[in-house]
Amino acid sequence: VEYPAPFKIIFPSALLSLMVIVFLTDIVRSRTQVKLRESIAELHDSNKKLEAFAFVDPLTGAYNRRALVSHFGDINKEDSYGLSIAMLDLDFFKKVNDTYGHFIGDLVLKHLVLLTKSVIPPGAQLYRWGGEEFLLVLKTSDDGEKRRILEEIRMAMENTPLITEAGE
Repeated sequence: VEYPAPFKIIFPSALLSLMVIVFLTDIVRSRTQVKLRESIAELHDSNKKLEAFAFVDPLTGAYNRRALVSHFGDINKEDSYGLSIAMLDLDFFKKVNDTYGHFIGDLVLKHLVLLTKSVIPPGAQLYRWGGEEFLLVLKTSDDGEKRRILEEIRMAMENTPLITEAGE
């Protein structure tokens, strides 16, 4: 079959144009997928940072009240059986701030958090409740175990003094 001359030019040109369009579309699709994956990764990182801002006390690095509610919901419900909550409070903390200043007071709070985190068992969480008050949530209801953990925290604080650059 003999095709007319214009057809012999138009058909190969159209076919070549279609191939170029398919090739360019594939490039755009690939780049779009890469950008989409990058955007999703950035969004995931941003969400992690926002969660840290929302759930972590910026001074001490301990979880805050918002995190407690997020992690455990209403801890007064019956389904919380097996959890124990202890309140940690630094005696005479106001005197520390009044005598040495808030900078030293902040160091004391950070020191408490680091020591507490170093002795609590896996699964336990420390939450800053406010000021110098912290909640410790333990995944045990055994009285002996609770006492042992709390005594370890007390001993760690007693035996690990905070010494500042001023030597105090």
